[in-house]
Amino acid sequence: MNKRTVLASLNKIANELDNNGLYAEASAITKVMKKLAMDMPNKYQNDSLALGDYMPPDFTDENDDDWRFEQDLFNKQIEGLREIFMPYGDEDDVVGDRMRDYNVDPEQPSEKSLRNLFRDLDDIINDPRSNIFHEQKVNVDGRMVNYKQLKNMILNQGN
Repeated sequence: MNKRTVLASLNKIANELDNNGLYAEASAITKVMKKLAMDMPNKYQNDSLALGDYMPPDFTDENDDDWRFEQDLFNKQIEGLREIFMPYGDEDDVVGDRMRDYNVDPEQPSEKSLRNLFRDLDDIINDPRSNIFHEQKVNVDGRMVNYKQLKNMILNQGN
C-alpha cells in the first residue's frame, strides 16, 4: 500500500471521527497524516491547509478526469452551503455567484474549481465582520453538518 492510499484512508477515518464528535482523535490522525505527507514529494504537501482541512495527496489537478460526483448528493450539499451563507434568507446568493465566478460545473465540477470556490468561501466565513458562523448546522441528506464538515464532504466525494 503506497503513502497516497494510506493518507486517503486516514483522511476518511479522521473525517468520520470528526463527524461523530471525536475531535481529539481526529486531530491525532490528522497530525499523523501531516507527518506522512511531509515525507512525500513537494507537490503532495498541503502546508497551507489548516489542521482538520487536510486533503489527501491524490487530490490534485492531475487526476481531475477521475473526479466523480453523485449528482443528487452534490446538489443537496450545494443547497446546504447556500443555507449557511444566507443565514437570514435575504442576502445575495454568495455560493451561486462564486460558483459562476470559478466556472464550477454543477453537473461535473472540477477539483480546481472547487478549491477556488472554497478559498473564497473560507475568506468570507473567517472574516470577523461576517454574520456567517462556522458552527451553524444545516440538514444535508438527513445529517446535520456545519461548514467544515460540509466542505470536507464535498471535497472528499470526488475521490
